[in-house]
Amino acid sequence: MKTFTISDKEWESCQKFKEEHKQCAPNGFSTLGMQYTYSITPGGLGPCVSIKCNACGDEIDVTDSDSW
Repeated sequence: MKTFTISDKEWESCQKFKEEHKQCAPNGFSTLGMQYTYSITPGGLGPCVSIKCNACGDEIDVTDSDSW
């Protein structure tokens, strides 16, 4: 099994993003666990991390390049 981890700083950024977008989802959408997509892309120096709100389409890069 392969796993990826995200730093505490990246996790905090994701939580902030989710808080800002919790009103985007129509009733029931977020309860299915499909409101957000996390993307982790392996790179030469370290993984790039982003989160996307599937309800409104907004996406941000939360990569903590200081942890590389």
